[in-house]
Amino acid sequence: MATDISPALKAETKGHNMIAVASGKGGVGKTWFAITLSHALSKEGQRTLLFDGDLGLANLDIQLGLMPKHDLGSVISGRLTLNQSIVPYEDGG
Repeated sequence: MATDISPALKAETKGHNMIAVASGKGGVGKTWFAITLSHALSKEGQRTLLFDGDLGLANLDIQLGLMPKHDLGSVISGRLTLNQSIVPYEDGG
């Protein structure tokens, strides 16, 4: 069963830029690149939001040392909106 979350993405990202980091192969550094890019943009004064859309092997939380209470499944099931699922992170760098 496929769930189309594109309407939610369009509604909640209107007026903002979006950069997607993707690859068909695991272990090539997508998450690390996304973290580094987000960090660089935030150092330039940009507000950033990292979103790990990997349903099976998401590890953004692990690489940032976070313990989120919810996951992407909570958004897909409708229990949370994308905005409600955001976990603030201060890198201290």
